[in-house]
Amino acid sequence: MEYCENYTSVLQGQKPTDNDITYIYRTRCKQWSCDYCANINRRIWMARIVIETCGDVQGTWHFWTLTLDADDHDRGIGHSLTVWRSQWDKLLKRIRRMAQPRKLRYLRVFETHADGTLHIHMLADYAPSDVRKTTRYNKKRDKNIDVYVSNTLRDVLTDLDLGWVHDVRPMVKSRDMTTEVSIAAYLGKYLTKDMQSSARADLRVAGMGRIRMIQTSQAWAKLDQDASDVDWRLAGSVSMSLVMLLRDRGIFYYDLNRREFLDEWHAQADYWPNHRFEIIMNQVDNID
Repeated sequence: MEYCENYTSVLQGQKPTDNDITYIYRTRCKQWSCDYCANINRRIWMARIVIETCGDVQGTWHFWTLTLDADDHDRGIGHSLTVWRSQWDKLLKRIRRMAQPRKLRYLRVFETHADGTLHIHMLADYAPSDVRKTTRYNKKRDKNIDVYVSNTLRDVLTDLDLGWVHDVRPMVKSRDMTTEVSIAAYLGKYLTKDMQSSARADLRVAGMGRIRMIQTSQAWAKLDQDASDVDWRLAGSVSMSLVMLLRDRGIFYYDLNRREFLDEWHAQADYWPNHRFEIIMNQVDNID
């Protein structure tokens, strides 16, 4: 209750072995615009990347950058999203066909370009066989930079009217890091509150509604769920009102992991732990 303030639901539960104790837990909002939840979201995604790429040999994974045709620049974030939405499934189908017989694994992230349009970054366990390293002048940086281009991919992109600008570079191990941690760290800059929430806000202003900013292939690694012997269910209006009241009164009464109870009732330590909920209810009843 000290951290995420944008919640809309509360869970309550009991242990089968102890029905005298009722646990009330407020769920977090999970929004990228929330300071607390954005940090958790980022750590979860980075952990999922590490799990998915763990054990793969160096050079298996490549980092793709796809930029729209010049005619689609300077036309706003809404227009660029419309273009990507209309062509993404076709492009993905072509890439999967190129990757056969391997089943393509990927994680795709939208990023707002300097001109306000969306371009795509994608981590994939595949790259066209004709990718070659070359140099290209970067006007923004005012210097030549290394890029990894593919004639095959260029033809596919131009055929779909997505432009030819792309980069498909191998992911390599950073110093003092494993390959999978290096990959997660590289993608970490695209999984931040500033990066995610600003693009989502711009899309809302453009009237584009909700958008999946991060997308993965099927069966992408997930985190194991923590085991719990508490029987959780969505709390009713009474429990919700109680939590709202305690929050408004500044009473932070229970930590789900039982680290401590943060309130003035610590003095009644001998009365804990068997009547926690009853004490709280009595105290609330006595609040003017």
